Amino acid sequence: MVSGRGSESERTSGVEFEQALDRAELLLGGVREMRSSIRRLTVTQISTVGVASVVVVIVLTVDRLSAALALALALMAAIATVVFMLAVQIMLVRPLRPQIRRDERAMIELVDMLRELTPHLSRREQWSDVRRLLVRTRLERFPVGVKDAK
Repeated sequence: MVSGRGSESERTSGVEFEQALDRAELLLGGVREMRSSIRRLTVTQISTVGVASVVVVIVLTVDRLSAALALALALMAAIATVVFMLAVQIMLVRPLRPQIRRDERAMIELVDMLRELTPHLSRREQWSDVRRLLVRTRLERFPVGVKDAK
């Protein structure tokens, strides 16, 4: 027998469908959490620049420090800020980006398949109107496509 989408819908059970939908929802939650982490890290970096700027201004305006010492302290604060920002990008933000892309691709592929299977499975298993509405509502939470997802 030739394998196609029609035969796939005949082999898929409601339980398998629900498990796949649960998995897609876990992937969606993970992607959202990773994006939220990137936003928090970006805010932290911006805040660090602000704090470092204040420190530099204070150091440069202290009368008791020699100009050379004030400049050296200001330069150290600026360098520490740059090092911190690079470390955050390299160690925390950069590793999240490929994971987000990978999870988005898996999620979209899974959800696309579920969207195709829904009408066939709901007819075959005679889903109630409530179950059809619930599944449709859950599937609508997912993006239709993600840039570079396929």
